[in-house]
Amino acid sequence: SSQEAVGIQSLLAMSKIAGRASHRRLALHCLQSYLRCFVGARGSVDFLKVAAAYREMLALHSSRNESFETFEGILQLLNLAGEDAATYPKDELAWLVSTAWNYGANFYRLQQYRWGVKWLGKSLELAKFCPGVFP
Repeated sequence: SSQEAVGIQSLLAMSKIAGRASHRRLALHCLQSYLRCFVGARGSVDFLKVAAAYREMLALHSSRNESFETFEGILQLLNLAGEDAATYPKDELAWLVSTAWNYGANFYRLQQYRWGVKWLGKSLELAKFCPGVFP
């Protein structure tokens, strides 16, 4: 319904306002609510909008490890989407793969091997959704 669409768009707008006003936790909450509504309310997912919301959410996190759960959420969504996962924007997937890989390499250099392995593994899991992009 149009009322539902306005509510969903309001969540996205509120997240942007809260983020600009340095209310990071509120902005993250609005984005999480937006994603829950957006993904749960429809049969098919508009991955362009979902990818943009996830990108904003990742930018709001204060540390690499804080963003780990968001990467896990993206992977869960892609795994549940089945064949529809192919419509997730390829450039976003490539960015997610390389970001997770760089986080893992950073932790490895810092000799924080547990986190390094977690991030490198997340990168490899995401890479499965971009066949032909990474050797």
